[in-house]
Amino acid sequence: MLNLLCSISLASLMVSCNTSSPASEFDKKLLDEYLDTHYNNGQFSGVVQVYKSDSLMYSYSKGYADLESKIPLNSSFSFRIGSLTKPFTAALICKLHLSDKLNINDSLYQYFPVFTDYASVTIMQLLNHTSGIPDYHYLKDWEQKSKTKLKPEELVSFCHEQLQPDFDPGTQFRYSNTAYILLGLIAEQVCDTTFEAALREFVLAPLNLENTGVDHPNDERSFARGFETGALKRKKAPYINLLQPFTSGNMYSTSEDIQRFTQAIFNQSFLGAHFSEEILSSEAPGYCLGWGIRKDSLGIYYGHLGAMNGFQAALAHFPIGNFNIIVLSNEQNCPKSSIINDLRKNILLGESISTETLNYLNLDREALLQYTGDFMIKPGDTLHVWVQDNQILMRETAQDTLEVYPIENNKCAVEQVEFLFEYSKDFNEIQFLNSSGLVAKRIEAIE
Repeated sequence: MLNLLCSISLASLMVSCNTSSPASEFDKKLLDEYLDTHYNNGQFSGVVQVYKSDSLMYSYSKGYADLESKIPLNSSFSFRIGSLTKPFTAALICKLHLSDKLNINDSLYQYFPVFTDYASVTIMQLLNHTSGIPDYHYLKDWEQKSKTKLKPEELVSFCHEQLQPDFDPGTQFRYSNTAYILLGLIAEQVCDTTFEAALREFVLAPLNLENTGVDHPNDERSFARGFETGALKRKKAPYINLLQPFTSGNMYSTSEDIQRFTQAIFNQSFLGAHFSEEILSSEAPGYCLGWGIRKDSLGIYYGHLGAMNGFQAALAHFPIGNFNIIVLSNEQNCPKSSIINDLRKNILLGESISTETLNYLNLDREALLQYTGDFMIKPGDTLHVWVQDNQILMRETAQDTLEVYPIENNKCAVEQVEFLFEYSKDFNEIQFLNSSGLVAKRIEAIE
């Protein structure tokens, strides 16, 4: 994901909640048409469900569990959920605290004295991303390491050896997958078993989450297969060592199981009043015990996003009205945050929603070259756009390369980005069509 999108993505991670309850009836045909358009645009394959309390209000599924065998998707299929693993990991740590196997105020030094730079970090700081421990994605050779059989312990050691702490523990917030890997390793220590076994004993079995678990290569259960989709083609998602994300993002689940888990967390039946209230009383925007928190003039809500090669996941819990929106997709290009935000507008506010039908252009190389060049976002942050094998590619400074697809009126769709880009008529500026209104200007303008 692009650097310039970080603030935009965080803003859309948690959308607002109206002060009124969701309608008991709403236009399901409108929601179907809206999601059908995403599907037809090559941006969705998966399941969307909306629950009020324990009642299913709306369910949509479309696409294939496996493109090669053309098996139709339905809500019974399991999806990889990426970072939506973190609320489950946090729930396990809270249950271990309640079982006196650890204390959330314990220091990391008690479990890993070798990590001297992290000695004063507490378990609570790991849970809330306030530890200052850097994310492993900042390792210089991370892309290569992600494809090897690197163990979680080895990954954390690399971070300790190669990356300096981001800040003193407890002084700031910065999202860290490394912190959640450490939580999993701590759980294994205190339980003297695997994370998978501990999670099953303390979280999954008590909540009867039979279709949720830790992912393994070549698992034969009813899994959707993940795909990367450009506007004009679909391909299998690239390989990733499933041991690597570990307890920061190595789980699978179904929409029904995620609903049951979410209700158990927020109705205080599972973690008890103390931990549930800890989440509900936390300041927003913020993060507490595995849950992101956002608030604006309309209200507050809780949730998490997740992504794994070929998969996207999103969960939003709205306390007012007690309803949840769950998006699970085996389409890496799925605009999950936009879908949740738009459904919220319709369900809570009664607003009509729609998404633009994307008509992709088939341009020759000469026409494609108009889009190329270097565009400055801000000093030190540049978009480099070029053509390779008749495909426009875009890369922001120090970020991944993304495919770009021209549509009408100088607009472009970009893979894994939830809004459109628009070039000026002279192709000297790129405007990002979202609430930020950000403009990147060509460094060497075309005369």
